[in-house]
Amino acid sequence: MSYKSTHKPLVAIVGRSGSGKSSSLEHLPPSETIIIDTERKGFPFPLKSWAGRIVGCDTKLEIESAIASALKDPSVKYIVVESLTKVFEIYEATAQASFKGYDIWTYYNKSIAGFFELCKNRQATVVFTAIDEVLKSELPEGGVDIARRIKVKGKAWEGIVEKEMLVVFYSWVKRDAKIPDKVDYLFRTNSDGINPAKSPKFFGYPLDIPNNLMAAFELANKNAKSAEETGFGEEGK
Repeated sequence: MSYKSTHKPLVAIVGRSGSGKSSSLEHLPPSETIIIDTERKGFPFPLKSWAGRIVGCDTKLEIESAIASALKDPSVKYIVVESLTKVFEIYEATAQASFKGYDIWTYYNKSIAGFFELCKNRQATVVFTAIDEVLKSELPEGGVDIARRIKVKGKAWEGIVEKEMLVVFYSWVKRDAKIPDKVDYLFRTNSDGINPAKSPKFFGYPLDIPNNLMAAFELANKNAKSAEETGFGEEGK
């Protein structure tokens, strides 16, 4: 399987607040990365080398313009949207301010679909951070089924966003009961039946890996033999 003639992968990093989603971005190469910052909360790593590479966006137009501008720059190999959760909120607010009744959700759904189409491209891997939500449903035979998914606005997108992604990393924190100060921030790479994680088998990921996004891309490239096969980074590297 190769991504040479298709769009670059869409990747989601999903998890609760404090699970290390933003921290996982630290080792992406600033010279090849643009971060679309809709959260405006800062980042948990030094930003000296990121000058001019983080674009603050507060509106739908600013978000789409920033992505379009990044895609015109051939040096950009990675675009990070921090966060998809906030994008949904901004797009909903735009729809609420512009329309009434059913037209709100018609416009909103078309706008979100257009957003994902804009992100599908042949130049840069697009990464989205997102908050998850827990769903509980009663089973016919008794008991409760528990599942996690990306938190969205609008029923039309519930459980659908994950299908837009080639990879979903579930960001979580492993604590050692015997060593209280020992904390490991990890990516789960495939679902355990509850979390929404997924990744292609040929990427060769173990179930859990350190939550270093660049290292995750490099591991996939190594296991698949090239960036041409995975779509991560520049072909031939």
